[in-house]
Amino acid sequence: MIAGYFVQDTLERNFDELSKPRPEDQAAIDLETAAAEEAKSFEESTEFKKLPIHMKLFLVLGLVCGIFSCIVLAGPWKVLLGPDYAAFKKFEVTSNIDKVIGDNVFSIIRPMGWIAMLFCAVDFACLQIFQCWADRPAKAGYSAVSEGSQSA
Repeated sequence: MIAGYFVQDTLERNFDELSKPRPEDQAAIDLETAAAEEAKSFEESTEFKKLPIHMKLFLVLGLVCGIFSCIVLAGPWKVLLGPDYAAFKKFEVTSNIDKVIGDNVFSIIRPMGWIAMLFCAVDFACLQIFQCWADRPAKAGYSAVSEGSQSA
C-alpha cells in the first residue's frame, strides 16, 4: 500500500517526463497507430447502412436465430406446455447419471433443446460468415503494415 502511494506520487511529480515517447518505443507506437487506423477503417466499412444486402441478411438472420435460441431455452415452456417441453432433462449434482442419461450422453437433450441448439448454430454460422467477410480487407492491410514495420 505504501509502495503504491510512492509510485503514484512519482507519477504525478514527473508526469510530463514520463509521458514523452522514448526512441526505443517508436516501433510499438507505429504499430499502435496502424492498429488504430485499421480499427477505424473496420468500423467505417462495417457500418450497417454501408453493408451489401447479403451481409445485412446474414446479420439479421443471426440476430433472429440468437433471439429465438434464447427464447426456446429460457421460455416458460415447461410451465405452459408441460414438463415434456423443457429443453433438457432435469439433472442435479446428486442425480444418478446412469438413470438420467443412460448409455447416450445426448439423451439429456430434449427436442426443444435441439431446436435451441440449431438456432444457436445458425446464429454462430451467420456471424462467422460476416466476420470472415469483414476481416478479409483488414487482414490484407494489417499484413502490409506489419511487413513495412519489420523492414524498417
